[in-house]
Amino acid sequence: MLLIGMLSFSIPPILLTLGSYVYFHTSNLILPGVNAGEVELGGQTLAEAEQLIEGKWNLIDDIPVIDLGDPSRNWVGKAASFGLSVDAASTALLAYQQGREGQGFESIRNMLSVLRSGRSVETIVSLDAVMAKSLVEEAQDGRAIDVLASLDLLINDPKAILLEHRMIPLVMVPIPAERYQTQAAVARLETLIETDASLHVYDPVSDEHFLWSPSESEFETWIDIQLVDNIIQVTLLQDPVGDYVEGLNATLGAQRGIDVDNGLAEILKQFLGEQGETVLVSYHPSSYVVRPGDNLVSISFEIGMPYWKLNEANADLARRGLVVGEELIVPPKDDMLALPIVVEKRIVISIREQRMWVYEAGELIHEYVISTGIPNSPTLPGIFQISSHEENAYASIWDLYMPHFMGIYDAVPGLTNGIHGLPLLSSGRRLWADVLGNPASYGCIILDLEAAEHLFYWAEEGVVVEIRE
Repeated sequence: MLLIGMLSFSIPPILLTLGSYVYFHTSNLILPGVNAGEVELGGQTLAEAEQLIEGKWNLIDDIPVIDLGDPSRNWVGKAASFGLSVDAASTALLAYQQGREGQGFESIRNMLSVLRSGRSVETIVSLDAVMAKSLVEEAQDGRAIDVLASLDLLINDPKAILLEHRMIPLVMVPIPAERYQTQAAVARLETLIETDASLHVYDPVSDEHFLWSPSESEFETWIDIQLVDNIIQVTLLQDPVGDYVEGLNATLGAQRGIDVDNGLAEILKQFLGEQGETVLVSYHPSSYVVRPGDNLVSISFEIGMPYWKLNEANADLARRGLVVGEELIVPPKDDMLALPIVVEKRIVISIREQRMWVYEAGELIHEYVISTGIPNSPTLPGIFQISSHEENAYASIWDLYMPHFMGIYDAVPGLTNGIHGLPLLSSGRRLWADVLGNPASYGCIILDLEAAEHLFYWAEEGVVVEIRE
């Protein structure tokens, strides 16, 4: 009988050691068990280790800054702003070198020591003294920083400050009241001088933008500097700023203007460090003298406003009718702009050219062929707004559906003209696809289906629609 015994093999420890040695020396990995303080680096490449250290120490958010004389006075800052940072590259290299010291068997023994017991390396901290000095020279709330004493704390043990204490200690001393108040006045003056006190004004009717900025001589009249009891006082005078806005408002002419108080408030906001908002031009009512042959519809086309707006502005007009030679009150040109204005978008329509132009931030982004109203049901020229959205509006008077309908004005109360895609009869027949570019509608502005859908989602309510003859 032939007996086959079970054979077992064992790899000598020396071979395992040599294998590990070869592996880690050729793989360029940091040995297992190596760390830099709280950061475990074993098994990482140099680049990976550097990234871990950087993320742990140099990319942290804020660190407390504390007045050692009064710890209740503290704020937060960036360690890097005080010139403190961990040298991630040098620390990672130091970790990589662990277990690789020496030659031959000495190198193997060092590697085994690290593998058996692990090893911590120093986290190397650097201090940029020039950067630290530039920051600690600043004063805080009536106390001055003792620059030399504070720098001595930072330079003496930057590693403990960053890694152990996790705070920036500053030595501060009181500033004499007069000196502090003078410093505050100088700081206020610098803030006022550096403020860009411009006023952005927009006319939604004419589509004009105005950027009003004071000249140096005008700006000088806004600031009052006085010496009171040996203390400099700096004051921003509101009256000259208001006069400046009044003067600019007068340049807009008699028919339009801005709310001067609003303009003043927007300028003053900028001196408080806030962002100023656009101020809108508004219009005043005007007049129209009735001529022979006039009727409410013809006048409405001349002034660019639905006839019922004239009825609203002129008592008893609807009841008694027009009188040749009488002077009618015409509502302001922006009277149809009831919603907040979307300043950066505008739709312009030409009845004569049967075209639509779409603008964003002053740039033409689309041009479309359209159809406006037929002669006996024309589209009204004027300044209007997108006032409503309806995915598929239904007009019962004509038994048709209007896809992606956006209302812009009421031709008569309760009957809204708008912008929409090619209409669809309830029978399923699509209208006017072959006549785009010619008047075809009952007063609405017609686009092809794709253009109407795109415009529907682009134009929010409040976008101005300018319809030209």
